[in-house]
Amino acid sequence: MFFTTYASLDRFDPLRWPVPPARERPTLDRWVRSRLAATVSEATDAMEAYNPTDAARAVERFVEDLSTWYVRRSRRRFWKSRDPEDQRSAYHTLYEALVTTSILMAPLAPFLSEALYQGLVRAADAQAPVSVHLQTWPERQPSDRDAELERAVEEARWVVSLGRAARARARVRVRQPLARAVVVSRGHRLSVYPDLVRHVAEELNCKEVELAGPEARYVTYAVGVRFEQVGPHLGPKTPRVAAALQALAPEEAARVANEGRAVVYVDGEAVELGPEDLDVRVAAREGFVAEAGRGFVVVLDTQLTPELEREGLVRELVHLVQQARRDAGLRVDQRIVLHVDGPPAVLRAVDEHRGYVAEEVLAQAVEFGGPAQGWRAEVRVLGHPVLLALQPLG
Repeated sequence: MFFTTYASLDRFDPLRWPVPPARERPTLDRWVRSRLAATVSEATDAMEAYNPTDAARAVERFVEDLSTWYVRRSRRRFWKSRDPEDQRSAYHTLYEALVTTSILMAPLAPFLSEALYQGLVRAADAQAPVSVHLQTWPERQPSDRDAELERAVEEARWVVSLGRAARARARVRVRQPLARAVVVSRGHRLSVYPDLVRHVAEELNCKEVELAGPEARYVTYAVGVRFEQVGPHLGPKTPRVAAALQALAPEEAARVANEGRAVVYVDGEAVELGPEDLDVRVAAREGFVAEAGRGFVVVLDTQLTPELEREGLVRELVHLVQQARRDAGLRVDQRIVLHVDGPPAVLRAVDEHRGYVAEEVLAQAVEFGGPAQGWRAEVRVLGHPVLLALQPLG
C-alpha cells in the first residue's frame, strides 16, 4: 500500500528510472540490501534442506526489518525528498526488496506472492514472466553483505529501544522534543556511521545525540547479585559476595557495569561473576533519565525550555491536523490552506514554526482564524481548545 501509493504519485518506473550503483547508495539502502542478501542465503539453505519453516521465518524477519525500520526511517525520502538521486535510490531499493521477497514467498504463500508480483512486476513490465511461479529463484549476492553495517544498525535500534523506555519511565511524550541524548558505551560502531546517529536522534526526538565512553559522569551504578542465579552454586557465600559488590567504589562499579564481569574475594578466594550473575542498576543525575542494557546506557536530558515546549505543542497539533486530513478524505498529495484558531500560546507556537507546519501537512498557507468553508475539527492540543479548518486546493 505504502509503496504503490507513492510510486503512483511520483510515476516511478523501475525500467526507466536510472538505477544507482549499489555501493553508492545511502547507508539505509546498503543495510536493507545486506539484510536481503542474508535472507536469500538463509531461505535458499532452508529450502534446499527441505525445511520451509525456517525459510518462512527468515522471510518473516526480513519483512519485519523492512517495515519497522527501513520504511519507517525512509518515509520522508519518498514523499518529501529534496534530493532526486536519494529518492531514486529509495524507490529502487524498496522495489528490489519487495520483488525479491515476493519470489522467496512463492513456494510458501503462493497466492499472496502472486498478487504482489502482478502489482509490482507485471504492471511495470509486460515482457516479464506471466507468474511469480515462473520466475527464477533469487541468486545469492555475497557482495551485498555488510556484516559490520548490520551490526551497527542493530546497535542503533537497541539504543532507540532504550531511549524510548527512558522516555516512558520519565513520562515524557514521544512528540515532545528533548535537547539531547547521551549514549554511554565502551565502544560505538555508530561513530562510523553518522547517518545512523541522525536516525537515532530523529527516532528519539532529540536535538543532539552524544556518543560517550563509560567514563561519562551522567549516571551512577549500583551493582548487586541475582540471588536466584548465584544462590544455588555459591550457597552460604552469597550474602558476602553481595556485600562485596555493594561496597565497590563508584569507578569500580562503573567498570563492572560496563564490562559485565566482576571478581570479588571472599575469605581469600576469588569469585568470578558474569553478566547473568550481576544485577546492575543505573541512576541518572537530576534532570536526566537513563535506561541500560547490553552494555549500553542511554541518558535523556529531560529539562524542557520554553522553546522546546512550544515545539512539542506544534508537533501535537500537526498530528491532529494529519488526523483531520484523513477524516476529511483528502488525497495524500492534496494541498490545503490551514486555518488555526485558539489561545495565544497555541498561535504563538504555530507562528514560530509556521514553515514546519506547512511542510508537514501540505499547507500552501497557514492562517489564523476560521474560513467560511472547509473541513472543520474542534480539537484539544495539550489541553488547549483549538479550531482547525482545512480548505482543499485544486
